[in-house]
Amino acid sequence: MFGMLLLFLLSVVLTACGSKQITLPEQPPYKPELQTSCCQECVEAFSQSPVAVGEEGAVCGQFTTGKPLSASCEDYFEVNYMSAGSCQEFVRS
Repeated sequence: MFGMLLLFLLSVVLTACGSKQITLPEQPPYKPELQTSCCQECVEAFSQSPVAVGEEGAVCGQFTTGKPLSASCEDYFEVNYMSAGSCQEFVRS
């Protein structure tokens, strides 16, 4: 009961103060020179993966595979979130 009251009061205070939306600037990709080679590694790793999701659901660097990514590409995909499907489209273009 107390939690509900506290939540209600907090929402009233925030509404009364007005909320100003903060817009973060768009960040450039981390190490863009690695995108081509790392996407290629991701596509190859996905082709050897027993993952039961489609390529859009498989996040590069986060699925089990018989062909692990290089350390530099693991680092790249920690910052640049991409699916195997996105990488496949990038590699094809």
